[in-house]
Amino acid sequence: MPVMTDARILPSSLHSYLASQNETLTGEIMQLQGGAISTTLRLEVDSGRHYVAKCLNDVPNDIYEKETAGLRALELSQCPRVPEVYAVGRDYLLLEDLGSGERSATYWEEFGHQVALLHSHTQPLFGYNHDNYLGRAIQQNPRLADGHAFFAQARVLRFLTLWQCTTVLTTEDRRRLGSFCARLPDLVPDQPAALCHGDLWHGNIAITDAGAPAYLDPAVHYGWPEADLGMTTQYEHFDDRFYDAYDEAGTLEPGWRDRLEIYHIKEILSMVAHFGEKYDSLIKLRAFLDRYA
Repeated sequence: MPVMTDARILPSSLHSYLASQNETLTGEIMQLQGGAISTTLRLEVDSGRHYVAKCLNDVPNDIYEKETAGLRALELSQCPRVPEVYAVGRDYLLLEDLGSGERSATYWEEFGHQVALLHSHTQPLFGYNHDNYLGRAIQQNPRLADGHAFFAQARVLRFLTLWQCTTVLTTEDRRRLGSFCARLPDLVPDQPAALCHGDLWHGNIAITDAGAPAYLDPAVHYGWPEADLGMTTQYEHFDDRFYDAYDEAGTLEPGWRDRLEIYHIKEILSMVAHFGEKYDSLIKLRAFLDRYA
């Protein structure tokens, strides 16, 4: 449930921006559910306009700049809606409030078709023209022609030297992660380098006031379509109608739904890097390696 808070939670830089626009906060500020990194708030100003603000104090200097670039890259016709960006600062991002409607009767079908269309945007190389973020961690996006090498290097092995992974992963964990990467060509078929949202879990999807699909908080890159879809089953499985509608595009190799769990490894390792053994992340990693390494 949303929690009411007050204006003191907002960074001074955001107060300064609103003042420069001759806008004054009115009413209560609502703290919204969201990811584990930013504080997400719904604001109302004296004109009656609503905004959504993301705020973070101890933050990499360009995290919201990279998120802005990702949102703008996803502003594509017939793809899911993204919020307009009104202002970006080092410690805040001010966004369009898409509302909080009820899902339309065709929400999941529309969403599946739209994500399939997103993935129809392809290019020869995996990666992206810049790195971005997954949580507080830099998401590396090297430009590579080999999708298996890209996933192994930039979505698995890069975590081995990051934060708590350096202390909680054992020599055996590291060996088995290497074995998993060596098995990738047997586990995962060749796929095109497709434009991906990059963090498509249920916490990053939204419903507009009109009941239409939208998504937020991307980590945009060109990667495997199946890997993007893997996040949709990571924590809370999307409705089956989403996958049925996506499947109508007919672009993925047979058995793709059964492979989605393989791509959970990136998020599991990200959780280990951020939080160590909390949230049973290390237990989940070892159970994954028991199955796939």
